[in-house]
Amino acid sequence: MTTDTLTLTFKAQSFYVACAPEAGIWSYGGCFEEAANGLAEQLRSIEPKPKQGTGDEENSHAVL
Repeated sequence: MTTDTLTLTFKAQSFYVACAPEAGIWSYGGCFEEAANGLAEQLRSIEPKPKQGTGDEENSHAVL
């Protein structure tokens, strides 16, 4: 999980809930680890991906 995302995990009756309120993501599981790991996976899937390219695009000084 990212270090800048607030996360909460708690037990609700017979299952565990992990949530990232700022991202609007909830994950449920039969145990703490299942809920927390599901949340971490969902948060990783929404993180911005690094821009793919050769790197030359950023250094280009061409004027169109």
